[in-house]
Amino acid sequence: MKKKSFCILLSTIVSCVVLCSQARAQVGPTPPGQAARGYGSTQKYICSTYERIVCGDYWNGTAVNVFIPAKLKHGSRAPVVLFLHGYLAVFPDLYLDAIKHMTNQGYIVVFPTYNLLNPFQLIADTDQNVMLRRAIDNANRGLAIAGSRAELDNMIVFGHSLGGLFSVCWNGAGGPRVREVVSANLATDSAQGLPGFIKPFIKIIPVDWRGYAAKVDIPVMILTGNQDTISGVPQATDMYNALTAAPSRVLYCLQGDDHGQPALMADHNASMTWFIPCLGWILNFAGGAPVLNAMDYRYCWAAMDAAMAGKADLRFDMGAWSDGVRVKPVLQLAP
Repeated sequence: MKKKSFCILLSTIVSCVVLCSQARAQVGPTPPGQAARGYGSTQKYICSTYERIVCGDYWNGTAVNVFIPAKLKHGSRAPVVLFLHGYLAVFPDLYLDAIKHMTNQGYIVVFPTYNLLNPFQLIADTDQNVMLRRAIDNANRGLAIAGSRAELDNMIVFGHSLGGLFSVCWNGAGGPRVREVVSANLATDSAQGLPGFIKPFIKIIPVDWRGYAAKVDIPVMILTGNQDTISGVPQATDMYNALTAAPSRVLYCLQGDDHGQPALMADHNASMTWFIPCLGWILNFAGGAPVLNAMDYRYCWAAMDAAMAGKADLRFDMGAWSDGVRVKPVLQLAP
């Protein structure tokens, strides 16, 4: 009996120690959430639902998703965000939180794809010029679906990674004309993100991004991060330097911050938010696991909001950790 009592007491003590250690591990400052006012906030939300129209086929690269908010920004019509995904990130669910942030404000979002998901064609589908043409064709089909509800003279383009590169090339390549570009973690050298053992088997035919960039005649905001190991500051800087005719160009760099938990990562996939468990290791390997946090609300979404409002630059408010310490600020690297 004494032995049993001792075992129960020992078990209780061990459990308490474990629980206390877990509690200590979880105690600490937490990151800020979405702001109530300003760019990237909930301030201008006018609805919470949308209609999602899917047309075409992901298998052959003709898919386009069109998101029509329940309440349009200007009554019967609304401005448009053309949303260009990263390489192979053809499903808008990966960016759905950002898309909903825009539709909640009454904006129409058109999400064209440009990759072939047919495994027999995928490895040979390496011509970026063809991909860009697909994106443009699918965007035009998406705008036709939106019809008279889309304000074709009031559109911006947001692109991530390879889509970020295409966003800068957009007007010059004959895409539906936009008035401003927001390019996040753009990849001018897609081969850099490939594993070393794959590179010998993949021959990428690059788009002439320098030629397109030199002719850009609209404002461009370039977003990068100091923990982006796929493209990062060097490629973002190359693009900034190539935008010699842009009336306004600005290069921002997000800083990672591990002051509290969970840490805020300024990696390649900072603009993606939908974490797929079965693909998590792939996404983490390919630039970082998607997470919805302050890096979205206060950086990527804020930039899109500013562009929709006609601003060519902005001061980001990254907020503060729960203990009052300010989150590391966004750096303006140029001009």
